Amino acid sequence: MSGFGVILVFFFGVLSYYLKMKNIEFLVSL
Repeated sequence: MSGFGVILVFFFGVLSYYLKMKNIEFLVSL
């Protein structure tokens, strides 16, 4: 179960990082 939690946290970390990069690219493109 703890392994699954680590995967979940890692997934959300990557997802938030990806969205943050997309937002920065979006702002720069404006």
